[in-house]
Parts: sequence; C-alpha cells; structure tokens
Amino acid sequence: LDNYGREAERHGEKFLEVRLSRDVVPRQVSALIVARSAQFRESLVVLTRAISQIGPIKQADSISSALSEHVGKAPDLVLCDFEAVQNEMVETLYRIQARWSNTRCVVLVDNEGARQAAEAAGADVVLTKGVLAARLLETVERLL
Repeated sequence: LDNYGREAERHGEKFLEVRLSRDVVPRQVSALIVARSAQFRESLVVLTRAISQIGPIKQADSISSALSEHVGKAPDLVLCDFEAVQNEMVETLYRIQARWSNTRCVVLVDNEGARQAAEAAGADVVLTKGVLAARLLETVERLL
C-alpha cells in the first residue's frame, strides 16, 4: 500500500476528512507587479494581498528587468502600470505574451487611446488609472 493507503487503514474516516479538506484549498497564484514608481508598486502589492488566491508577489520597475530577473516558472498574473508611450506598452504586452503565454495580464492606463492599444495588444483586462480599489480587486479575482 502507498502512504495514503496505510494512513487510511490506521485512521479510517478521520483520514478521509483531512484528505478532503486539503483538496478544497484554492491554488495560490503568483503575481508580478510592474510599475516605475516604487510607491505605486508597493500600493499595488498591499492591495493584491487582499485577494486570498494571491500567493507570492514579485515586483519590477520595468518589464525588461522583470523578464531578465524572473527566471523559472512564469507568474500567473502580471499587473502593469503604464505611464508612457503606447508603442512601449504594446511592445511590452507582446514581450509578456511571447515569454509567458499562459500568464494573465491586467493593465492600468491613463486614457482611452492607451486602453484601446492595450486591448488590441492582447491584455486580458484594461483598467483606467483611478479605478476604485474594490473594482480592481473584483476584476483580478474574476480573472483568476
């Protein structure tokens, strides 16, 4: 018998209860927050920690540094803040998708033009900066 089988023989139904309770624990997802402003990144970290499914959270000030430093398993979620030129944002989204094709990407933008560009570049969710924290959390939770 394997270990589970031996434990089941020893502990009977109690084993089954423990095993089932372990199986219903939601999977923790990893997150990467990309924003130039350290203060804004930290605010997003604090906010995303409120989501029970979020596990480890890494931070980067640019996608270039994130791609070079983030070796190994791809993050499940990337939350990007874009202050800059739409071309840079579009290139960044393409780079994320090329490197981490199964990663979900939430983008925060300044205006409608940037929103349209991010959507066209394949962002999973695009929100305008200034969105209520509750809406951001709800959106990320639905995405996961």
